Amino acid sequence: MLMPKRTKYRKPHRLSYEGHAKGNTELHFGEYGLKALEDQIDVIKSMQIGKNIDNDEYDAILISEFESLEDLQKYKTDPRHVRVSNMCKEIRTKRTAFDFEE
Repeated sequence: MLMPKRTKYRKPHRLSYEGHAKGNTELHFGEYGLKALEDQIDVIKSMQIGKNIDNDEYDAILISEFESLEDLQKYKTDPRHVRVSNMCKEIRTKRTAFDFEE
């Protein structure tokens, strides 16, 4: 392997990662933030996230399943869910929610 002869007094290249991002600053679909919650919050029994293909009024759908209403309330007040929910509030224009029991 080729190596430079003198490296003792060389300064390493310093890359500046500070400041504003140049790209990928917009979240087009909150799927990844929501899907990550499934593994982090233990009260979630199952979670499905998808894009709506029929109706132009809504873009995405989230189906979450919980064991009880108490688990649903724990999920709603969990700080990780609140953080992702606030992020989704910034990018959505309309929302509809349904809670039902079988």
